[in-house]
Amino acid sequence: MKHKPINCEASVRIYDKKDCAFHARLGWSQTEWHSHRKGQLIYAEHGIMRLYIGDKVLYIPSMHAAWIPMGVEHRVATESINIIFRSLYLDCSGLDDLFYDQVSVFYASALLRQMITYTEKFNLEDTATTHEISFLEALKQLLPQQAQMKINLTLPTTAHPQLAPVTEYIQAHVHEKFSMPDIAGRFGIGERTLSRLFQKELLLPFSQYVKLVRMVKAVEMLIRPGSNVSEVSYAVGYESLPTFSNNFNEIMGIRPNQFLQK
Repeated sequence: MKHKPINCEASVRIYDKKDCAFHARLGWSQTEWHSHRKGQLIYAEHGIMRLYIGDKVLYIPSMHAAWIPMGVEHRVATESINIIFRSLYLDCSGLDDLFYDQVSVFYASALLRQMITYTEKFNLEDTATTHEISFLEALKQLLPQQAQMKINLTLPTTAHPQLAPVTEYIQAHVHEKFSMPDIAGRFGIGERTLSRLFQKELLLPFSQYVKLVRMVKAVEMLIRPGSNVSEVSYAVGYESLPTFSNNFNEIMGIRPNQFLQK
């Protein structure tokens, strides 16, 4: 499905306020590369987002949020027709917690989700009220404590002429059961050469990259209504449900059945 472009400069008026929030039903959308003069907290309901930072793609599932420090070049793509995009732009001057200096993706607690949603009451065009100012200040103070459950659902990217077709194939055939010899043979690359390419270009062994691709697809499927853990496990190439559950827990910090219940 084609993504609708989002013009981030269209909301340049947000910088007239110290802290502010933007909420919109975006559907399939994407931004260009850009940065902000404030820290940005992004959260999406009913879908998954992709956050591009440098040569990495960070996946942000439903019920999760991401923090992007001031000045960090990035772009965002939303992956659902029904997605509601919520973005808070926060002045972090005077805040010394290391959280505010690092890009992170984390599970958004019920309290944080409620606070983010509550900011929809605050109009971008209006002068900030005392209530709005104090509420957003409280949110900033709480944020590091509410962002403890970090996830690392991150895929490195590459433009290497030999490796890029391999990673594209893996992502398109995540349901298949394949090994390093299978892939090396399909693309006419020696196993040792392919192994070195993964380590050099992606800083990951082949097996870890495949695991991450399977987990990304699993998360995309699990957020759909009516999802079944067993069916998703099989659909992303696993024959063993316990192995799938263990790998999911390793990446996401919770079991897939717990993820479904959130």
